[in-house]
Amino acid sequence: MDEVEAAKSQYEGLNVAAFDVMDPTGGNERFGVMLTSFANSRQAEASVPAPSLVTGECSNYTVDVPTAAVTMKTALTQVQITTTAESVTSWRRDYVAANQKMRTYLAVAQHGNVTIRASVFVDSDAQGIAKLEELMDAAVAELN
Repeated sequence: MDEVEAAKSQYEGLNVAAFDVMDPTGGNERFGVMLTSFANSRQAEASVPAPSLVTGECSNYTVDVPTAAVTMKTALTQVQITTTAESVTSWRRDYVAANQKMRTYLAVAQHGNVTIRASVFVDSDAQGIAKLEELMDAAVAELN
């Protein structure tokens, strides 16, 4: 019980804002951003995953969903983005589910006491990295 109460008090006052956008031109681009403010920058920094989590043992995994008869195989690859945020980890997630290949670009950054999470569904590294950088820098500009 003490651990539950400690965790609860650590995140009291947590504020979250998010948005998700589909490509207005009818294309396949989709992106989202979520901002989470913490009580202090130390908590925000702790919520950014270490790059080793992306490239280490967690980089490949399989998930079986028996009720839907679906197996999802996922491979994570670290990608580098340049942003004005204080720290960032970013990666590409390639996965196959129901014999359909999909790709997502993800980034988690910390700026002050805020964590910025972005996800982009596009077809290429150049597009994914550029969009992640754009989203991160826009969020940091709003925070400053």
